[in-house]
Amino acid sequence: MNLRQLKEFKMSVKMSDALRESINDINEILYAQKLIDKKEYERVSAQFPMAAVSKEMDGRQFAQIRRKLNLSQAALGQLLGTSVSTISKWECGKNPIIPSVIVLMNVLDKHGLAVLM
Repeated sequence: MNLRQLKEFKMSVKMSDALRESINDINEILYAQKLIDKKEYERVSAQFPMAAVSKEMDGRQFAQIRRKLNLSQAALGQLLGTSVSTISKWECGKNPIIPSVIVLMNVLDKHGLAVLM
């Protein structure tokens, strides 16, 4: 393999990783919005495996993303199908944040609200 081929291969791997990440982001959004069922979610996840994704987020990080998106607790609660009380408890650390919500918040942080439109 010459240097040009090596560069092309590295670019191909990076594009492949980006595509796989995008597919998984969309899969997470569709599942969180209840547009696909768990079986379909798991099928797509298995077909496009990702490196381990951190599903940890503290209340401070959660609130920071919510504010970055310019959403009130009520507006975010409506988007997620949950109450203001639940959002508040997540942000204060009284209740653990649901892993699928963490993934969705990471996607929203990265791509903005447009992914939900």
